[in-house]
Amino acid sequence: MASLERENKGWLVRAVGRDGVRRPVRFGMVSQTQARQSESMIQELERLAKVPGVRSRLLSEWLRGVGEILMDRLVRAKLVESCEVSTVGQWFDLYLAEKARKLQETSLKKLRASLDLFRSTAGDATRLQDVTKDQCSRWASLLRDHYSEASAGVHVGNVKTAMRAAVKRGILVVSPIEHEKAGSVPRAVMHYVDDDETRRLLAACPSTPWRLLVGLARYLGLRVPSETRRLRWSDLDVERWRLRIPKPKTAGHKGRAYTIAPVPPELQPIILAAYVEAGEGDRMVTLSGSNVARGLARAMKRAGLSWPAKWQTLRSSAAIWLRERAPEYVVNAILGHSAAVAQEHYASQVPDEVMDRLAGLHSGANKPGRNPGQQSSAKGCKAHISADTLLGLHAFAGCCEGVQEEKKGDRRDLNPRPSGPQPDALPTELRSPS
Repeated sequence: MASLERENKGWLVRAVGRDGVRRPVRFGMVSQTQARQSESMIQELERLAKVPGVRSRLLSEWLRGVGEILMDRLVRAKLVESCEVSTVGQWFDLYLAEKARKLQETSLKKLRASLDLFRSTAGDATRLQDVTKDQCSRWASLLRDHYSEASAGVHVGNVKTAMRAAVKRGILVVSPIEHEKAGSVPRAVMHYVDDDETRRLLAACPSTPWRLLVGLARYLGLRVPSETRRLRWSDLDVERWRLRIPKPKTAGHKGRAYTIAPVPPELQPIILAAYVEAGEGDRMVTLSGSNVARGLARAMKRAGLSWPAKWQTLRSSAAIWLRERAPEYVVNAILGHSAAVAQEHYASQVPDEVMDRLAGLHSGANKPGRNPGQQSSAKGCKAHISADTLLGLHAFAGCCEGVQEEKKGDRRDLNPRPSGPQPDALPTELRSPS
């Protein structure tokens, strides 16, 4: 137990540190009341050194106000960790090192960018305890002057998370940036890629792999390229048309490394065409992730289409499209996000098809400016699939009976390649340009 002693005109406390060694902590010339208060705080630190636990708010406030000299003496006495006198730069480095074991590379890169922006304003050498609310407010205001509201919100949110971690550690009593608004901001106007635009975009794609990539994004809402590049043919259960989708963004959370999604009829012939043309290897999507944004932009230009946030717009359109066909909890499970995120980002847009039904326009022929012969997505897709192609789907299912059995060898070893359908039997829009 820490004990208070008189030393000349000052005071000291002898306490046992985390290494079991008893050392003195000198306070200097302070009043007896102040010395007694410090003794009680050090006694709590001594107990926490033996049995780790949560510090009291009173202790956290006392540590914040002790000053550099006394804090340095507490560190030398092994009563507190050295990081508790850390600067902004030291704490951010420690925080990033801890997060590197949990976050994906892309998420870690974004977090580092946010913390670096804060370092450039607050300064690496600034003590974390000396960062003020006013500094944080000026930094957030500067961000909003140079970045979009959504980007600024993400950067502020990342720094808030780091500061909250410092509070949990007892390094800070309160976060100086807690009052700032953070988080992603949903787009005010969100474009919905309807069935007609989807068909035009698929027809404008230069190859089957590109049609597969667009189809996965538009009909199942896969993230491009983080999720699509991890897909394997062994993830496909063709008998039940189920697809196992890796979720790297949430892989660090228990039970959220992947999700199982049904493959819609609109997407099935595209997957079939990709399988027929596939070469060696088990990768379902063979396109490189480095040029997908430019490639989609070129396909959209050929189709006479334009919308912002190209891949994200396809994902949000998939969310709306799926919500018309399945309960919300199913859609959230397929897309891999929470109900709150879905409500904020995807539930604000009402497709024209829904408006038509509510207005009593049950057929697309009644809508001005729409092709009278245009059908719904599922019917329109099936109408263009030949009988040979449909028979080929059954043959494809039979020959791939063992695809869902994971880790049992290359798919060419499991079953021979199906004899049909041949590329000539595929719908015109699904053939590769010659």
